[in-house]
Amino acid sequence: MDTKQKSELNQCSVCHEHASLLCKACKGTPDGAGGVTGIYYCSAACQKQDWPSHKIKCKAAKDRQVLYRAGEIAQRLFIMFSRASWCSVIDKWDIIQARYMWVDIGRCYTGPVWRLYHGHRITNKKEALLGFPVDKFPLVHDQESVLTRESCREAMYTMEKLIGTLLKGLDVGVRECCLRIKDPRMLIASFKPDGTSLNTSAIHSIYHIKMSSGESYALDLAGAQYGWHGPAITPWPTFAKERIDTILETCELGETANDLVAELQGLGPDYVHHHWMTEFMRDCFNDGLAEWQKVNVPFPALLRASEDQFRAGISLLLEFMKWCMDVIKAKVNEKSAASGRIFQ
Repeated sequence: MDTKQKSELNQCSVCHEHASLLCKACKGTPDGAGGVTGIYYCSAACQKQDWPSHKIKCKAAKDRQVLYRAGEIAQRLFIMFSRASWCSVIDKWDIIQARYMWVDIGRCYTGPVWRLYHGHRITNKKEALLGFPVDKFPLVHDQESVLTRESCREAMYTMEKLIGTLLKGLDVGVRECCLRIKDPRMLIASFKPDGTSLNTSAIHSIYHIKMSSGESYALDLAGAQYGWHGPAITPWPTFAKERIDTILETCELGETANDLVAELQGLGPDYVHHHWMTEFMRDCFNDGLAEWQKVNVPFPALLRASEDQFRAGISLLLEFMKWCMDVIKAKVNEKSAASGRIFQ
């Protein structure tokens, strides 16, 4: 237990007297409601008396922390992957307040609409992958919104193995969930160089995670496209109430990725080449993650480390994977230039 400064707000969980000691094992873990866990005791005797009751809640709190940390790692690595695999030209963009018709559900959205105007690629430039236009989107939240546009299924494809590794050791059930969203904070509309508008969909895919404690969570890696910034993990009741209009279907882990691959293979040579590029990058990405764990620490151990150790570990991981993605990007551009395949 750790000694804390006296506060009239802290009461012993057993006798309800003033308490200044915290359970070390679960202190500071997410409480599932936007705060952190803090179980107080006035003495070691009260803590010992409460342990048969508290140990179940304590384990649930530590598992909850692992889940939140896993969501953070997956979210940050997916943004990094999306940045490295960026292959579009954006000439300009603006924001308007507008009514936007969702074609796929026949419903209107009223609010901020970001309009991205894509330009033509330079025909003598052979790189398949371009640098993300940070100069046009200097704010981190804006970058995340653009990088995740229409990419929820791509997130499940590229991060599938990582998600399985991160959740290994947790007693959870995971389902992929396809749904119609409601009440987004923003929408992004894209326009081709000829001015044709690309469809902005209200269909979104997330993970639904059920824990052995009975708690249930949403893991959303691409919510930033709707202005949903913040932790990738949200308690399911909150996510369902604030963001879900209709659940369309649920499926086993990996089925969304399989469906996406089948669709791309039927869309012509440019899409097949794009799939080859994404698959190559994903496989190299997974190899990089495996190598980092071999040299440093396996993810299950990192996720249960102290806060300081976790922060230091994730910093090293992101630094290594940034270098890794730069190498992968160079290899993809080299292969694409040699084959003569680029995206127009």
